[in-house]
Amino acid sequence: MLAVDPSRGGRARYFGDAGWKHSPARTIIDDEMPPIHIMLDQPKGWLDLVMATGPAASLVAALAALKAVGATRDIAQKQLDLQERQLRKDLYDRRFAVYRQTAEFLRPILGSPSSFRVESDESRKFAEAVQDAGMLFGADVCRYLKDVNTTAVDLWASYSRMQQHPGDNNAIEESGRHFQHLKDLWDKRSNVFRPEMSLQ
Repeated sequence: MLAVDPSRGGRARYFGDAGWKHSPARTIIDDEMPPIHIMLDQPKGWLDLVMATGPAASLVAALAALKAVGATRDIAQKQLDLQERQLRKDLYDRRFAVYRQTAEFLRPILGSPSSFRVESDESRKFAEAVQDAGMLFGADVCRYLKDVNTTAVDLWASYSRMQQHPGDNNAIEESGRHFQHLKDLWDKRSNVFRPEMSLQ
């Protein structure tokens, strides 16, 4: 055991079975003393951690939080932009379908007006396109489509009268007038649709 020899002015000596033994300049240690443990309270949350680590760490944590918020906002904005582009594309596809159906409806009429029938599949599809147009286009396109539909029906009616009454001059004049109007509608169809066919 290491102890202090009072006869040596407090110098440390080993005391064993043979008595005191000199031990120069050594620290006095009680080998029976239990070790001392310093316990530090652990932070219980991010706020405790920031307070425990000081102002510099607080600033770093705040900057990291702001960066995370900014990144989340950027991701959300990109998702909104993507959804908006998809909606515009879907609208364009539906509008283009109406434009194409209008051409498919007019082409056979202008090619052979006497063979046009209001009960044909093309007539039925075009009538459905006219109904859908109210939810897809502005007033100009809707008026144009209704004009096409009405003029085609009037042309069919005048040709039906001509077949029933071959010498009916009024029916002949009406059919010619309706046919010319359909040709004019065909020529300006692109100009009517174009302003509403943009993806912007």
